Amino acid sequence: ENVPNSLSDAYAVNTTRWLDKRTEATKHIGEEEDKRWPLLDALMQSGPGNANTAKKARHALRQIDRMLDVFEPGQLAFSFNGGKDSTVLMHLVKEACAQ
Repeated sequence: ENVPNSLSDAYAVNTTRWLDKRTEATKHIGEEEDKRWPLLDALMQSGPGNANTAKKARHALRQIDRMLDVFEPGQLAFSFNGGKDSTVLMHLVKEACAQ
């Protein structure tokens, strides 16, 4: 393995490795469309009145899953303020991370 000569060389090596991993991850985005999320399964089984909510939750989980495929953990942030919207998003992110 090449040993960097300076801090800027070390940064370039790490950036290149990260970019290579990210490029590889983006090639596989959307391939696992048949993923199962227990939260989504429970929502779909709760009755026909929740069909629209389940559709929106499935879309959100897929989008979050794709973001987790592309970005490194240190590149993502979630701001939680305790409100309804951020509470729902927290549960969706937790569900996606569990897979």
